[in-house]
Amino acid sequence: MRRPHSLRAARGAWIGLVLGLVVGALSALRYYPAVLEGAAYDGLADLVADARPAALRDVVVIGINDDSIRQIGRWPWPRREHAALVERLTRAGARVIAFDLLFLEADQDDSLLADAIARSGRVVLAAQADLPPLQRVNQELQGLRVRRPGGPLTNVPVGLANTVYDPDRVVRKLPYQVRVQGEAYDGLAAAIARLAAERVPAPGRPFQAPPTVGSLYHIRYFTKKMPTYGFADVRASRVPDSVFANKIVLIGPTAPSFQDDVRTPVNAQMYGVHAHAMGVATLMTGRMPADMPALYNLGAAMLLGAVGGVIAGLLRPGWGVGAALLLMVTWLLWTAAAYDQWDQYWQLTPPLLAVVLAYGGNLAAKYLAERRQKQRIQSIFGRYVDHKVVGALLQEGDGALGLGGTRREITVLFMDVRGFTRMSEGLEPEEVVARLNKAFNRITEIIFRYDGTLDKFIGDCVMAFWNAPLPVADHAYKAVRAAVEIQALAAEFQPLAFGLGINTGEAVVGNIGSLVRQEYTAIGDTVNVASRLESTAQAGTIQISEAVWQQVQGRIEVENLGPLTVKNRTEPVHVYRVIL
Repeated sequence: MRRPHSLRAARGAWIGLVLGLVVGALSALRYYPAVLEGAAYDGLADLVADARPAALRDVVVIGINDDSIRQIGRWPWPRREHAALVERLTRAGARVIAFDLLFLEADQDDSLLADAIARSGRVVLAAQADLPPLQRVNQELQGLRVRRPGGPLTNVPVGLANTVYDPDRVVRKLPYQVRVQGEAYDGLAAAIARLAAERVPAPGRPFQAPPTVGSLYHIRYFTKKMPTYGFADVRASRVPDSVFANKIVLIGPTAPSFQDDVRTPVNAQMYGVHAHAMGVATLMTGRMPADMPALYNLGAAMLLGAVGGVIAGLLRPGWGVGAALLLMVTWLLWTAAAYDQWDQYWQLTPPLLAVVLAYGGNLAAKYLAERRQKQRIQSIFGRYVDHKVVGALLQEGDGALGLGGTRREITVLFMDVRGFTRMSEGLEPEEVVARLNKAFNRITEIIFRYDGTLDKFIGDCVMAFWNAPLPVADHAYKAVRAAVEIQALAAEFQPLAFGLGINTGEAVVGNIGSLVRQEYTAIGDTVNVASRLESTAQAGTIQISEAVWQQVQGRIEVENLGPLTVKNRTEPVHVYRVIL
């Protein structure tokens, strides 16, 4: 009998809770591999990347590509080219015009560009903050100094074009604001979104800012590849004005020679201007994925660990693996839905790892428990029954190992050595023991061969029984056959002779004793009667009871000896002698 389901489920749940707590705590304390969670986040972002293309309908990118460089000339271009683009986009009705370009060196055309920007009133330029290396993914940003356009461009609104890399060099977040020497500077995407919201408020689609200055926010990558118009084509009016009407327009490098590409969750190579465009759309739509609180993620790891442990405790390995995989897939679907529908980012890998560890930990615990159980069964039954019976018990479980017993029908055999005292008088004690052990070895082999259980040796007496701990078909007949072979063995050990008694009936069989010391045995009136039959049997004879005779009649030849009075019994026992 195996452990009750409730106990195995409870053990599995506790193991899973503890492992989930450990994994979740390590993640909350930042001792969890950020690269592992980052890779899982990338898979999630990539999965839902193209689900909402409409989120980018108000954002347009103009790229400084190779074709534009061939048409306009070698980079850097005179600032009058940018001034002309500003005027073109202003006439087209662009809501915001933003440059993801650093105009740090002075140019003779800076005044032209400044005048065009002033007339437009909707331009944001890029600045750059010198940031110390991030020690943690969510560290707040504190800049050392800001480099921004000077001269005539000094008073133009700016946003910091810095991108923030996670430890695996992937851009998953952008800075909302950076504090530099006590002053807060908007990130480029935040400055663009703020100006766009001020110029044309959008009901139902509010500009959403992160809660604290210096914080980072997740970029919602709405697409894997964003449509881009060439600078030269727009400059030459080869793109209709309607493309830019009431749109947020970002201008930035898209030629490989700029080396302005970054790794993102949805693309191994995305230009920085596209990442900023995604950041603008994230803020304008309010679809900013929010990190769930650490306690929520910890609870998820513990919950999934507990469920994984229960699965391991209740189900067989084949079904258990399938159920654990289903649990993990369910968690992946839940996190994808939460990310896509409610902009909630639940940590993916700690709960998944908790399931794996809980399932593996429970399997290991079950293996160790079963190994201890097998060792215990072998230690208890190895000296009672044949090794084949021990193997069957190992398959059945540990039901026979508890203190106590069960009532069942058994056949009990007692055998006593006659002539032992006379033999002992003429031999040394060591020789007596050697001869007795040799006889007992042969007797044990016979008992095991007939599926019997060797109970004990009591001096020069042997007790055995059949039909326990495992059922034995035709157990009374097998006991008699074993007794016949034992009597035939006596000729090898003269002057010794054997007297045997056999009885069949109900008895209590199990581990009898204390918690400290137990013995697997049988007790009851059936055992007492068998012992009495053996004590009255003459040397070289086998006596059986009426109950045994009823099961072997027609197959064993017997002599009816009549009734026998047994101490402490009101009814006499009818006795038969087996004819050898």
